[in-house]
Amino acid sequence: MLTRHTTEPVCHPTQILNLSVSILALLLAVYASVFSWQSWQDEKAALLYNLQNIMTLEERAVDTYFTQLERDILAMGVGIIGTDDKIDIEHAYTLAERFSEGHLELRDISVIREDGQLLFSAEALPGHTLPTLAQEPSFQKFRDEIQEGRPVSIGQPHVCPIHNKWSIPLRYVISSKGDKLMYIISADLPIGMLQNYWKDAPFTKTAALGLIRDDGFLVGRYPMSDKLETEEIYGIPRKATLITYLRQHQFPQNGYVRGPSSLDGSDYLNSFHRLEHFPITLFIAMPMSEIRTAWWNKVKVPYFLTLVLFLGGFFIYRVTFQRERTREMERFHTSEAIRESEDRFRNLFERNVAIMLIIDPDTGNIIQANKAASDFYGWPIELLSNMCIQEINTLPSEAVMNEMNKAMSSGSIHLASRHRRADNSIRDVDVFRSKIEIHGKAFLYSIIHDITERKQAEEKIKELNRDFISLLENTGDFIYFKDENSHYRFCSQTVANITGHASWRDIIGKHSLDVFPEEMSHIYYEEDFPVLREGKPLLNKVNPFYDTLGNKGWASTSKWPLINGEGEVVGLFGISRDITDRKLAEEELRRSEEFVKNVLDTLQENICVLDITGTIVMVNRKWREFADANPPAPENYGVGVNYLTVCAAAIDDNYEDSSLFTEGIRAVCSGERISYEQEYPCHSPTEQRWFRLRATRFVGSDPALVVISHENITERIDWERQRMQIEKTQSLNLMADAIGHHCNNQLYAVIHNLELVLDVLPLGSDESERLIDAMKASHRAADVSGQMLTYLGQSPGKLELQDISETCHKGLMMIQAFIPKNVSMVPVIPFPGPTIRANMRQMHQIVTNLVTNAWESISDNKGTITISVKTVSAADISLSHRFPANWSPKENLYACIEVADTGSGITNADMEKVFDPFFTTKSVGRGLDSAVILRVVSNHGGGLTVESEVGKGSIFRVFLPVSAEAVSV
Repeated sequence: MLTRHTTEPVCHPTQILNLSVSILALLLAVYASVFSWQSWQDEKAALLYNLQNIMTLEERAVDTYFTQLERDILAMGVGIIGTDDKIDIEHAYTLAERFSEGHLELRDISVIREDGQLLFSAEALPGHTLPTLAQEPSFQKFRDEIQEGRPVSIGQPHVCPIHNKWSIPLRYVISSKGDKLMYIISADLPIGMLQNYWKDAPFTKTAALGLIRDDGFLVGRYPMSDKLETEEIYGIPRKATLITYLRQHQFPQNGYVRGPSSLDGSDYLNSFHRLEHFPITLFIAMPMSEIRTAWWNKVKVPYFLTLVLFLGGFFIYRVTFQRERTREMERFHTSEAIRESEDRFRNLFERNVAIMLIIDPDTGNIIQANKAASDFYGWPIELLSNMCIQEINTLPSEAVMNEMNKAMSSGSIHLASRHRRADNSIRDVDVFRSKIEIHGKAFLYSIIHDITERKQAEEKIKELNRDFISLLENTGDFIYFKDENSHYRFCSQTVANITGHASWRDIIGKHSLDVFPEEMSHIYYEEDFPVLREGKPLLNKVNPFYDTLGNKGWASTSKWPLINGEGEVVGLFGISRDITDRKLAEEELRRSEEFVKNVLDTLQENICVLDITGTIVMVNRKWREFADANPPAPENYGVGVNYLTVCAAAIDDNYEDSSLFTEGIRAVCSGERISYEQEYPCHSPTEQRWFRLRATRFVGSDPALVVISHENITERIDWERQRMQIEKTQSLNLMADAIGHHCNNQLYAVIHNLELVLDVLPLGSDESERLIDAMKASHRAADVSGQMLTYLGQSPGKLELQDISETCHKGLMMIQAFIPKNVSMVPVIPFPGPTIRANMRQMHQIVTNLVTNAWESISDNKGTITISVKTVSAADISLSHRFPANWSPKENLYACIEVADTGSGITNADMEKVFDPFFTTKSVGRGLDSAVILRVVSNHGGGLTVESEVGKGSIFRVFLPVSAEAVSV
């Protein structure tokens, strides 16, 4: 291996460029900040200046108006009061009318007694009964103000008692010569008068102009808010920013303050000016949003130009920086190319999970070995790197040297060999050798894969093939496989015997029309058509046949479609059973009913005889024993009751072909069919049992009779299910092994070439980013291949003693953060728990996969996942839905990990496929997670069971042998 030298690139030009651009950007930011602050202050100062000018004019006008009004009221008051401090009502009324004519803007000029009683009004003649103002808040507050020495008051707005409209009361006090309050002259100024006066005021339409008393009540405001009632504006004192500021500063002559309005909550800039002769403050409230809009209209052009300048400068900076960076990186890559190449090769070699060796072809010496090779062969890397390949290869030394010479001459070679490990065990391996050059010398680079398990699997397949051929040659039934064109692929020797062929192999590839006589071949071909074209199975159809001597026989035929992974029918599988003897027996039964009854009692099947209406007319001994042991009441199974009614109660509710079962029996009873066969599940308190029903009509009997037999085939059904699972597992193992090794080999080449291409591409380019995405995808594909190897048991891992409760607890802590919020996880884990010998990482993988499958079953619904740990005996492990199918408990006690969810559940049709690789009920398969769970549990000597109900959830139980050893602390 080459020695690594590190050379850091010198980047002075780019550093200077970055520093310069940073300083310019900082200066630009400082300038923008200062400019923004200064322009905002200028805009606000200009606005305040304009508002102060407006306020000065408005204050003078309003103060002058109220001052003149005060003088006129005082003059009227002097004319009203007599020399004896009494009022002439008629004279006073005349003066009030005259005053009213001079001030048309005023309303309700009246004289009020000191206790608040209205004496008269300019609009109400003396003598009328008028209301009192004694309890009116504005009048009470006016009485308090009189005590403070104010003879004339601009009062709190109120609702006029005569006109019932909002107005501003102006009141003048008439006192006796001894300064005792005697009368009050009052004039109401409508609130709309000031609003009309301010309509043409020189300020924006969004601003508000108003007068506010020192107690917070508004005297006038323009404009009026459309969203608020008059009571809310004038009847409630203001408590917002303006009045608070005025009170805190003892009501200054003028100024401004910013804050929210108590009417609508908006942010305002309030400019105010106090009236010269009255305790009232005039204010203008300008919305801050309008000030900001005016400021932005002035600064947006400079801002835009600054942004354009900044973007232009940044573009020039990026172009210059990229050019300088490219030049520097080119120099750097040129000096580092060899070092990086060696580093990549070293990382690929030393960290690869594949077994790798570098061999001197001249001597066979192993120059370098990686950790995977050390782990596989069992020798330390240092010792292995000083050995010869002849010490490992079981071939003679000359043969080994010849293989290396071939690899050197051809450049690469692939061969199968057998290698010896440190423990003297011999393993079958695949060896890929290619020539490489290091420091000018040629070496052989070997990649080695252990194929011992694959070879063993191939032997298993050969053994199964021999068994299959033995079945074809020795079975008494007619068994055959046909392709989609009805040509024979396989058949039993019995088919060859009745068609005159010496061997069943002579029939392979022939059509039914070429094998059987014309009459029979057309019958068989028409039966094949719906099975091959529509995928409909043909069950228990009785057909005639003729042997080579022309003797006629009868066969019961069933045919099933063969369907590939895409759901297409690619052939059919058929079994025909010779029922000639049974037909002859039926003839014999018709001759003697008594003989039939005696014979039936000797049979081990449940048998009953029906008439054409389906009523039971005879039962045998086994039938009666069955009736005594199964509900409903035994008499309901006896003679005289309808057979279909009582048997429907015994069939499993989940049996999908129950209607087919009923129709088949009815067809035999009615004479539409001679016979009918059907397998069905039966109710049982403890387990599900399977029966084969055979119904045969005795055509020649008078009256016609139907014999029903029930054969217990539970053991055969269980055996067939186990056999199918074993065959499927073995087939999937072979496929996964081939795909896993093939994909790994190809992916290593893809990743290596991607790395080589990335070396010559500039960093950050679009091409390099796409290649990096491709490399990530390749690594993910390699992970799937790794899962396949785990599924095949080629990654067993280290087994060690552990407390299964603690292991589950740690596993749940790792996935707690990923559980969706709609899913509740309930652990029921006792401490300490049962002790097992297992690989901790694989146990975590089991818990993670089971919990993940559970929350995916719950989907977006709200649900619960319960994780339990307990100890069970072998006798308590259910026989139903047990995986692997051929697993049986060999220990007395087992640790049980139970994961129960409230999800969608699993259908009966999918139950046997739960642990198949890539199986899912969704549109896209998840992968090997479930298959890996089954493989890991099986490798640990354990098994699984599954319980599920569609719409209610599923329960997965993992059983692992309990270890008698104590867990070390």
